[in-house]
Amino acid sequence: MMVFIKSHLIAWDQGESQKRGGKMQRGPGVPCPQEEEIVQRAVAGEPFSDDLTHHIARCERCQEKVAVYQRLNASLVQKLYRFDCPSSETLSYYCAGLLEKTRADETEGHLRVCPLCAEEVEQTHTFLQAEQFKDS
Repeated sequence: MMVFIKSHLIAWDQGESQKRGGKMQRGPGVPCPQEEEIVQRAVAGEPFSDDLTHHIARCERCQEKVAVYQRLNASLVQKLYRFDCPSSETLSYYCAGLLEKTRADETEGHLRVCPLCAEEVEQTHTFLQAEQFKDS
């Protein structure tokens, strides 16, 4: 999903850059960093290097880019969060062993590639074990 978000954000910014005449420099001959670096840091939440932090502090255009990328990322994450994941109800049924074999196999396959659902299943298993221990 991160690749999807990055590619759309970069495509959006390239369109914005073309609207402004393709200018990629601001200030007295100081080039702005590569789009990929700004996107990766802003979207993935990775810390900016000292040089990039210093540049962004002085460059209004890069400050705008970071803010836009962060807002777009938050919006996309909110809208796409777990868009192709099984419901929490399905995951709970999976943990309780109540899914049909075909659906359980599909869920297991999904859990191998989705850390969000795998974490939810782990938390549900922990909860069920604690409840089972209480009942004993």
